[in-house]
Amino acid sequence: MIKLLLPEALERFSHWREKTLDVNSMSSLKAYLHEHEPALFRVMYQGDELHGFLNVYHNGKPLVDDLDDVTFSSGDELELITSVSGG
Repeated sequence: MIKLLLPEALERFSHWREKTLDVNSMSSLKAYLHEHEPALFRVMYQGDELHGFLNVYHNGKPLVDDLDDVTFSSGDELELITSVSGG
């Protein structure tokens, strides 16, 4: 179980700011978002004019390489942060 945190700017896409998910890798998170949070998934992987793309922080550190290969431990925190400020 991981904790997924969203910035206030993305609340309009999801209607929640914090959610506990039973995922253990970036690829399983991607699958979850694709199925259950399609608007967030689109911003994360395709970007939009207002927010840019979403950057993923794992326990406070940015994930930059081989995202699908990243695995999580129970209790980890993931935060989605917009690459464009404002809005």
